This record gives sequence, structure tokens and C-alpha cells, in this order.
Amino acid sequence: MNKLHYILLFFFSFTFISCSNESDARKIEKMYRKYRQSFAEVPDKSFKSVQALKNDKWIFIDVREDKERAVSVIKGAINKDTYLNNKTKYHDHKIIVYCTIGYRSGLYARELLKERKNIYNLRGGILAWINGGGLLYINSKETKQVHVYGPKWNIVPENHKAVW
Repeated sequence: MNKLHYILLFFFSFTFISCSNESDARKIEKMYRKYRQSFAEVPDKSFKSVQALKNDKWIFIDVREDKERAVSVIKGAINKDTYLNNKTKYHDHKIIVYCTIGYRSGLYARELLKERKNIYNLRGGILAWINGGGLLYINSKETKQVHVYGPKWNIVPENHKAVW
């Protein structure tokens, strides 16, 4: 193979990988938009917008079940019970709520909005997080596993493993 062949091979390989990721991102976004109708009043934040946050006090609330959180979480996330038992501790924090795709977290965020401001839903949930390049942890160690409900939600990057 000559140099041109290698360049073309690289270009088409990169294009295929990018299209695959874009396709997954579109699939996640389409699912999220369908669910979003149930909590349209809740503001959301995309993975990119969350990555740009600095200097403010933010906390993630993971509303997934124990068995889901036992597989992986976003670093520093707390569960609903921890939040509910320590509301005063987090009164000056902005809150980003998440679940697998954003449906359960959107419903929970809608309830929290009745009590306070600065509540956001993570757009596309943990699936959008990892597809955007976000890291997951279990017991303070990085992991590539994520809990999903089944094949329909198995929209994980190639280097991750879906568990259900």
C-alpha cells in the first residue's frame, strides 16, 4: 500500500467511527426527546454544558435503583435518600439529576422544582454522559461498565460494557 491508501484508510475508518458515535448520540437524543414531554418544565444540561461548569457548587443526584448504582456512577454523585436526608447541606448547590436515559431523573427533577430552583436534568442521562466521553466510577475506581435495562438501551460506546 502506498501513502495515499493509508491516508484514505485512516480517513474512512475515522469517518465510520464518527458516524457510529453520531448515530448513537442521535438515538439517545431521540429517546430523550420522547420522554421529555413528561417534564417539559424542567431545564436540562447536556454533557458538554456540564463539562464547561466551573466555580459553582454542583451536585449530581443519581435516581437509579441500588442495583444500577452498584455497577457505576458519575464521580461524586449521591442518591435520592442522601439528598433527602441532608437537604440543608445542599441548599446552596445547583443540582443535576440523572438516570439511564433521563426519564426517571426528569420526573424527580420536576418534583424538586416545586421546592427549589437550580434543578437540572442530565439530558440523555448516563448514556449521553458516557457517549460524550464522561467517566464512570465504582468504589472510587474508574469503570467501563454501565447498567442499562436491556438491548433497547444498550447504546454504549465500544469500549464500555452494558449490564442488565
